[in-house]
Amino acid sequence: MVLEQGGRVEGNLNSDGTMPGVAEIGYHQLHIANTELTLAVAPHQCYTPADASGKTAPKLWGLATQLYALRRPGDGGIGDALALEHCVTQAANQGADAVAISPTHAMFSADPERYSPYSPSTRLLYNVLYSAAENLFGEARVDEAQARNGLQAELRRLEANDFLDWPEAARAKLSWLRYLYDDFMAREDNAAQALRQDMQAFRRAGATYWKIIAASKPYREK
Repeated sequence: MVLEQGGRVEGNLNSDGTMPGVAEIGYHQLHIANTELTLAVAPHQCYTPADASGKTAPKLWGLATQLYALRRPGDGGIGDALALEHCVTQAANQGADAVAISPTHAMFSADPERYSPYSPSTRLLYNVLYSAAENLFGEARVDEAQARNGLQAELRRLEANDFLDWPEAARAKLSWLRYLYDDFMAREDNAAQALRQDMQAFRRAGATYWKIIAASKPYREK
């Protein structure tokens, strides 16, 4: 059995054809002979306000939002982590205890037409469209990446739309994110080198994830 988080468990069925219980929560791939099944293991109960607060009968309140619907200047038409930070800060200032958001799982970068957050490509990774590169590289480098791709006018148009144009906004953001990545990989300053070391460590830590993701579904390259 391949666990959702990347581990593997091997064993045999009992004499009556049953198997021992699985304690780890998640969607796991169970292989029995030539048959592959998805095994869903759920917690005993949902996460409750009491779990969050540590109190028996807490009186809490919060709000819910679709992350992609949040807005901030410079978001390119898609709500992102920085817009969420602004939302959470304002909610906290009003005394809110929680903010619930829509799923943030990875989508299909090679196919922007598939954009429902409730049908992700994998739950092991995050959606890069929600990233706020300004927090990592600064606004100047983000502005340069957008300008080099000739996207500034298009991004302003997307920001001005009343509704989110998922495919076009995704293509625009992925375009300048790829430029930003190439620029980051080519830089030799100390900050860039330190970040690349962090990135390599992240890749090594998730090596099993990448193999599972690559084997579990096809990716279309453009």
